Amino acid sequence: MMSLLMQNENPFHSGHFTTGILGLVALSLQAMLPLFFADDPNARNMHAYFGTGIMALFFIHATLGVKLALSI
Repeated sequence: MMSLLMQNENPFHSGHFTTGILGLVALSLQAMLPLFFADDPNARNMHAYFGTGIMALFFIHATLGVKLALSI
């Protein structure tokens, strides 16, 4: 973060930042799904599939982070 700021780069316009924020929002939404387990039997499956998608997003996030670090 400091390296980007010292080079007059905006760290908040990178794909790494965007995927990180999207991942945190998705984790927040996934954390609410257990509230519906008793009412909707499909909520458990949705929780599992959504979690798998979030893990894929965080894999992309890690890849973009490595790419960003190597570009500095």
